[in-house]
Amino acid sequence: MVTIRCEDVSVTFQTAGGAVRALGGISLETGPSEFVAIAGPSGSGKTTLLRLIAGLVRPTSGWLELSGALPGPGGCIRTVFQEHNLFPWLNTLDNATFGLRMAGVTAADAAARALPLFQRMGLAGRESAWPAELSTGTRQRVAVIRAFLSDPSMLLMDEPFGAVDAQTRTTLQQELLELWTATRVPVVFVTHDIDEAILLAQRVIVLEGSPGRVHSEHRIPFGYPRPFELTMTPEFIDIKRGIHAGLGMRWEPAHAR
Repeated sequence: MVTIRCEDVSVTFQTAGGAVRALGGISLETGPSEFVAIAGPSGSGKTTLLRLIAGLVRPTSGWLELSGALPGPGGCIRTVFQEHNLFPWLNTLDNATFGLRMAGVTAADAAARALPLFQRMGLAGRESAWPAELSTGTRQRVAVIRAFLSDPSMLLMDEPFGAVDAQTRTTLQQELLELWTATRVPVVFVTHDIDEAILLAQRVIVLEGSPGRVHSEHRIPFGYPRPFELTMTPEFIDIKRGIHAGLGMRWEPAHAR
């Protein structure tokens, strides 16, 4: 399993309008099998940090290593984006098993590995459906299955549930947690939603500012499973209130407004 070690990393992009500093002096570490959420407002560098870990962006200064090696594209790190990136000419089963087939796994063996995940994600019977026939949430389920099927050493998720409605989002969160608790693959999950970060992760790293920097880290004390009802408990609300207060944001429960 991959671990991350990041020391005083900055990223500056050169644009037509001049240099834009996206990250400024980021330092963090993750442990094996840890689920870490990167939260913060838009423009705080969350996606840039994820792309840095994926090896798609190089640091301008500082030092980043993944299990003692420099990051680079490829390898066993998989990324799930807000867009599902399914191939429209492949059905859901072929989309989910595409990585396995490219790695030389036979169609029969790939299907045998995929079908239990289809069952777990509520997609049994939809294996032959085309992406155009699926809802946004269902397409994202297929993307998540594809990522887990590749037996990743780390999973990077960039607001994967940001384009779905609230009810579907809640269901997808629970399905993701079921898969994660069964595999314990390390996850770095980017979100602007503090509730989502607290509900899913063992640790929440909050970014702020432009350039982005680490504002605070929060160890989440809850075990798993974590049902949605956890978000309404006093303990959950206290953690959320503390994060919001640290960012200078006023927050109060909806029933108090």
